[in-house]
Amino acid sequence: IFGGITRDVWLQILQPTFIERIQISTPKVNEKSAETSAILTLIHSGKKEQEFEIEIAIKNPQGKIVSKQSIKNSIKPGTNNITLKLPNLKKPALWSPDAPNLYEIVVQLKSDKIVDQASERFGFRWAEFKEHGPFYLNGKRLLLRGTHRHEDHAGYGNALPDSLHRRDMKMIKEMGANFVRLAHYPQDPEIYRACDELGLLVW
Repeated sequence: IFGGITRDVWLQILQPTFIERIQISTPKVNEKSAETSAILTLIHSGKKEQEFEIEIAIKNPQGKIVSKQSIKNSIKPGTNNITLKLPNLKKPALWSPDAPNLYEIVVQLKSDKIVDQASERFGFRWAEFKEHGPFYLNGKRLLLRGTHRHEDHAGYGNALPDSLHRRDMKMIKEMGANFVRLAHYPQDPEIYRACDELGLLVW
């Protein structure tokens, strides 16, 4: 909108083989159990296929490891996408605006020693609109109360520091909202992290 670099930028020094992304999905969730799957995107810049050990753990909202498994996988040169189905969790702590419970997946890539490590947080929940009816979250009716937010601030344009992103979301939560519409463009990743942590549904 205003031109130039408006988001955080990092220069990262990476190993020849590293974890580029963890994509998490929760295909089936209810109060009794939850399914979790993850797609790992690994980059291998070596010229030959190499075997690595992949260790993946899930931590509950209190930081305790509730699931852990390890597999060995051959990584080919270039980009590798590996899909993992993790063991079902019993009685998951569900995410909601009143109780924004977040789990964490931690992935370690090993070859004699830890080569790379990455993590991602997520919540277990399910949502639906009843036909000609209201919105339901985790099987319970929820009245959506919210507002709209643009990525803009006086003196900054849309190059906001994380502290101002979080301040906006805290103000929205404190005024009694459980829902926010994020304008017409993808907003800063810090906004989505804040919504996850504070308990705000996002459109």
